[in-house]
Amino acid sequence: MSLNRRAIVFFLLVASFLAGCSDRENDDSSAAYDNSAEVQAFYEAHPDRFVFSSKDQLPADLAWHDGSDLSTFGDSRATRGGELKLRLDSMQQTLRVLGPDANGSLRGPLWSANSVNLLERHPIEEGYMPGLARQWAIDPADPATVYLELDPDARWSDGKPVTIDDVFFSLYFLLSPHLNEPAVSRVMEENITRITRYDEQTFSITQTKPGADPLFGISTFILAQQDFYREFGPDYVDRYHWRFAPVTGAYVLDEDEVKRGRQITFDRLPDWWADKKPFYQYRFNPDHLAYIVIRDDDKTFESFLRGDIDWFFLGNTSRWYDQADAPGIREGYIERAWVYHQLPSPS
Repeated sequence: MSLNRRAIVFFLLVASFLAGCSDRENDDSSAAYDNSAEVQAFYEAHPDRFVFSSKDQLPADLAWHDGSDLSTFGDSRATRGGELKLRLDSMQQTLRVLGPDANGSLRGPLWSANSVNLLERHPIEEGYMPGLARQWAIDPADPATVYLELDPDARWSDGKPVTIDDVFFSLYFLLSPHLNEPAVSRVMEENITRITRYDEQTFSITQTKPGADPLFGISTFILAQQDFYREFGPDYVDRYHWRFAPVTGAYVLDEDEVKRGRQITFDRLPDWWADKKPFYQYRFNPDHLAYIVIRDDDKTFESFLRGDIDWFFLGNTSRWYDQADAPGIREGYIERAWVYHQLPSPS
């Protein structure tokens, strides 16, 4: 074969390979799709778990609560702005918060520490304060059922309102085998009997058993935005592997500052929906949260003393005493504090 013919054949092979790659990149299997019909069919197939009612069906003797009897605890003297640098001991290789490999070091910054739940337990006093729900009531005839009214101001981080559609979808999402999170799905299956919608803002959640504190289960109910998860299906694990889901908390991922395996940064929402709410005011003050991966505790402490990170959990008794004269501590630039966050254990 002549040199020119070889060159032509090689060119055709390369062109064919590139065309195949292009075809795979444009494969319909990875294209966006809408699961709305599938979700609606699931509701209709489980009418005892997803109930559509009307407001005139609400019990007349409900005692509504809104947490106004509890004290606020944000400090008006707190300074807003700046960057808080914190340590991660590792960085999971997914932005999903549910499913395989999702229950790792990023789950807190991405979700559990960056979400407002339907209700929030007051950190100091006994009782619950409003979250996404502005008021709630326990059914006097059936303590396992809690009625809630959504706060019309509640928003996801992409600006879309939090809706009862999101609440309904969340239960579907958590029950779905597509999630590939059997423990979570089993907990939802065993503990949530039904969700009932009464109007655009009012709904109830009925739990299998009321328990000593029926509001606790409501305060831990996981919410997912239906619009974001319209492509949720059998390929969820791969499709949503590196996508930041909308949250109800104050911080969003800075996608330009993701350094995989090394650092991840979150920016505070300038118009966060709960910023002026009594129980959320004067909190979540840094403009940026930078999580830096440092795997070793000793290296973390050295980084803290250098000022590379701003906070260090000093759980080591010998370090508390032996490092009392370390640079920064001795000069007064670093403050040490004991914080008691648990009640004494009973005998």
